[in-house]
Amino acid sequence: MRFEITSDNLLKIEKIDKHDFFLDGGQFEVILNKNRFPISAPHCKGNIILRMPWSSKTQGGIEKKYAVYQSLEKIQSGKKDKLTITLELNPYVEKSGNSYELTQCNVFFRTAHGQYINNTEPLNAQ
Repeated sequence: MRFEITSDNLLKIEKIDKHDFFLDGGQFEVILNKNRFPISAPHCKGNIILRMPWSSKTQGGIEKKYAVYQSLEKIQSGKKDKLTITLELNPYVEKSGNSYELTQCNVFFRTAHGQYINNTEPLNAQ
């Protein structure tokens, strides 16, 4: 799913310095406003946690993750208006009637093989 992060829906991004970012495999969390997220999360008492999964240095892709992280920091500080990203809702989404809802408070940046994938095309087309 494509999603536009703005100052209206971005509540917090954890602060990580560049050195620790690379040591931690590019893993970080963002807190999104549940009320401004396009998919309901009725079982979630708090806000939505958006996670960038860990990847090893041998998989590469950490530089691209860091660029995303820096863009999110700029949104939080008011130096950038928005960033369109791609989310992976599984395994925390289910169909409810004619719509979908999150079963947990978690969503992930779309990744494969340690790389952030910023599109919705099938992975075999990558």
